[in-house]
Amino acid sequence: MPQKDKSHDMVKKALIKNGWEITDDPYVISYGERFLFVDLGADESKLATNSHKNIKERFIGAHREGDKIAVEIKEFQCKSAMFDLEQAIGQYVLYRLLLSKVDPKRTIYLAITDTVYDEIFNEPIGELVIHELSMRLIVIDYEKKGDKKMDNTKKYRKIIKDVILRYARLRPSHGNIRLDPVFDEKNDRYVLMQTGWDLRGRVRGNLIYITLLDEKVYIEYDGIEHGIFDDLVEAGVPENHIELPYMTELKRA
Repeated sequence: MPQKDKSHDMVKKALIKNGWEITDDPYVISYGERFLFVDLGADESKLATNSHKNIKERFIGAHREGDKIAVEIKEFQCKSAMFDLEQAIGQYVLYRLLLSKVDPKRTIYLAITDTVYDEIFNEPIGELVIHELSMRLIVIDYEKKGDKKMDNTKKYRKIIKDVILRYARLRPSHGNIRLDPVFDEKNDRYVLMQTGWDLRGRVRGNLIYITLLDEKVYIEYDGIEHGIFDDLVEAGVPENHIELPYMTELKRA
């Protein structure tokens, strides 16, 4: 059996509260000697209320009694958003093709989080995919509006990357030094590396190193003359949410 996405149960509950009856979990397509698994199969319920706020109605479309849908859930968790998009498109098109043969009255939907929609499908390439493939989406509000901790984490993550990228565009006036931003969003590690040669010889190592944990921004290393503390504060990170462990190391030394 295929492994369920983390948002599987959330999508399932949202559909039920929105007036759908889950009939298959998963929905199995048999074609020739192959079994394929779509995450959910659902029928329009006679008790439809269309009142659940965690589904953005405009994407799921109007309900009619007797409607049947199949829902493939995608979270886009790979390092490459484009790879995730390619995989999602491939599955969506294949499932739609197979359903047209084995269950033509059932409509295929791709269920994604609002974050994925904003970051991928709201871009020109995503809009092109939706338009040209007539792709039907279900967009789930994955993060509760009251979850301020998650909101702050997303906000700080963007600020950190913006600050580092601003310094990455600079170039030393001597030598041949390259500045490489390295972002590990899964573990919230953000680095600006310097590598190359200056007048004295080989240069390599961190110029900036920041970690993010529990709404706290940790400046692990800061090789900028005036320090990046003010850059982060000016961009919107509260001073009491910034820690300076590298300063503690200097005091101990």
